[in-house]
Parts: sequence; C-alpha cells; structure tokens
Amino acid sequence: MNEPMPDDELDSRFTRQRKVDRQNAPSFHAMRTRSLETPPGGQSERSTLWWGWVSGSVVALALAIAAWQHTHPHPAPRQRQPELLAQQLDAIDAALQKTMAAQHDLSAWQSPTDFLIPPIQHLDQP
Repeated sequence: MNEPMPDDELDSRFTRQRKVDRQNAPSFHAMRTRSLETPPGGQSERSTLWWGWVSGSVVALALAIAAWQHTHPHPAPRQRQPELLAQQLDAIDAALQKTMAAQHDLSAWQSPTDFLIPPIQHLDQP
C-alpha cells in the first residue's frame, strides 16, 4: 500500500515544480513583444475561414435537400371516391344511431314499483 507522503516532502516537491514552471514560462516582455509583432486578425482569419466553411457546408446541404425534394416530389393524397365516402358516412351514422338508442333505453327505464310513489306536488299548488 502507498503510505501518505509527509508534508515537508510534499512541500519541497511543489516548490521544485514551481521553479521549473517559472523557468519554462515566457517572460511578460517576450509575450508582449510577440503579441505586438503578430499582425492583428491573424487569429480571426482562421476563424473567418472556419465560419466560411461551415456556412458553405450548410448552404450546400440545403441545396442538396431542395434538389432531392424537387426530383422526388411527395405523392398527392389519393382522392377518395364518392362511393367510399358515402359508405363511411353511413357507417358513422349507423354507429351514432345505435349509441343514441342505447342512451334512450337507459334514460327511459322505470322501476316496476314507480306507481306506488305518488308524484311530488308543490306546497303552493292545491
């Protein structure tokens, strides 16, 4: 098993690493000089080319899709023949009539003992 490293040794390793990093890092003056010597837009030219390539690809893809749709038009919806439409309307009407008849049978039902209950009369009527 690995045993934890003592704090003193860990601190000395980090100190050595910081020294190496400082030696390898360019100075502020060198970085400033390089940035002043680099023509402005050097980086943006690459991004402009990249965006040009992306937009060109999108336009090419859109044109390819439009050309494909033009050569392969969607088929027109089939026109229903009047006889088929009439049959469907008759089937719908028959189903509606059957449902209405079933509802009427349920609402018209009366108990066989309904005659035993006298009709309710309002108190203000004789």
